[in-house]
Amino acid sequence: MIVLFLYYVVCLMFIAFLFFTNRRTLHEPAIMLCLPFFGLLLVFIFRLWGKESVIDVFETHELYTNRDKKRGVGVETIDEAIFMNVNDALLLSDVGTRKRLILNIIKSNPEEYIATLRTALNNDDIETSHYASSAIAHMQSKLLLEVQDYVQKYDRLQAVDDFLKNFAQILDSYVNSGLVDRKGVLVYSARYKEILVSLVDKEIAEVEHFVELIKIELNEKNYKSSFEYVKTFLDRYSDTEEPYICMLKVCVESKNAEILKEAIDYVKNSKVSLSTSGLTYLRYWNNHMV
Repeated sequence: MIVLFLYYVVCLMFIAFLFFTNRRTLHEPAIMLCLPFFGLLLVFIFRLWGKESVIDVFETHELYTNRDKKRGVGVETIDEAIFMNVNDALLLSDVGTRKRLILNIIKSNPEEYIATLRTALNNDDIETSHYASSAIAHMQSKLLLEVQDYVQKYDRLQAVDDFLKNFAQILDSYVNSGLVDRKGVLVYSARYKEILVSLVDKEIAEVEHFVELIKIELNEKNYKSSFEYVKTFLDRYSDTEEPYICMLKVCVESKNAEILKEAIDYVKNSKVSLSTSGLTYLRYWNNHMV
């Protein structure tokens, strides 16, 4: 009985140590308290021989099994991918988990988690913030080098269709990356628009090129040219929903109720199949016209 009492005293001391070293978890205390003697031995085996704590094993297991429907991050391990809710982890987990999370993002697909890395810049842990800052700086440099490479080749290869399409894709990634300051966005948006217009004029523009070009024109409040590109878009891709949705958006942005009503009737009488989101958009403006 005395031995058991001493065992629990040791356990409480160890739990206090975990608390003050910012390893606040229920897994290791639960193991020690529920498995007298053997539980404490198991914890020390994991920590001293396995070089990782029981909490690390449980956390890894939870990351594999708790794959909720929220956006997850794929993280490369030796053989498998770990998924977790990134933003919650940065706010709620301990310092060690935050560091591992950011490092895993950097090793896997940092481009898809730019917003998360920006959030991590203000993390109270200096190392986590530093990792995020380094990743963002690396991506900025990489994207800018790619753009500059295409800019240098433009005069020589502008007549090559594949080059123009690839250039448009690079500029789209750069301008919409969230890594570029306002001045850079303005400069390269103008070049992006120039490339998109070239694709349209050469009659090789794809659906996404039209969508991006019309979006740029609307941002610049060029409604007349937006309508012209919508007409061309409809002529070339009348069997897809994108030109019809773009037409509605241009009418909405131009604040012309009469033209919007005509556009809604035009879409309703067309044979195009709209997606759920497309139908929702159409119904919304149709109800607001009543």
